[in-house]
Amino acid sequence: MPILSPFIVALVLAYIGHPMVDRLHQLKLGSYQLGRGTAAFFVISLMTATILLVIFIVTPLFQNELLLFIQRIPGMIEAAKSLLGPWLKDHIGISIDVDALEVQSVLNQNLVASPFEREEICSIKLNFSAAPNTKSTPGISAISLGFN
Repeated sequence: MPILSPFIVALVLAYIGHPMVDRLHQLKLGSYQLGRGTAAFFVISLMTATILLVIFIVTPLFQNELLLFIQRIPGMIEAAKSLLGPWLKDHIGISIDVDALEVQSVLNQNLVASPFEREEICSIKLNFSAAPNTKSTPGISAISLGFN
């Protein structure tokens, strides 16, 4: 797929830009009519400026929202544990113990460090245990999830 990516992007840009080039080429400004190459240059410049503008506006917004999400993770995990914990214990017979602050610290460390700076795989341990009053559900001591 990496080999085909530039061709797919070029195909999409040509599909979007071709009607605009046709319109500019047919447009007459007084007695002057734009050539097809000049119209294509204007359309390509406009598309490049639009893409760069979107990148420079959306990227900081996305980064800020991601940081806010990471800060809210402990509260969301605690809310999920309080809502799902009793149901899982009653219906399935397991209890879940997730350290929300550990999840938050792992995400903070992995988002700040580049992939080349990480030396070890981070693991989060989720402890499942069978409820003492269930007969058919076996206990799971720990599950380790690895993140690259």
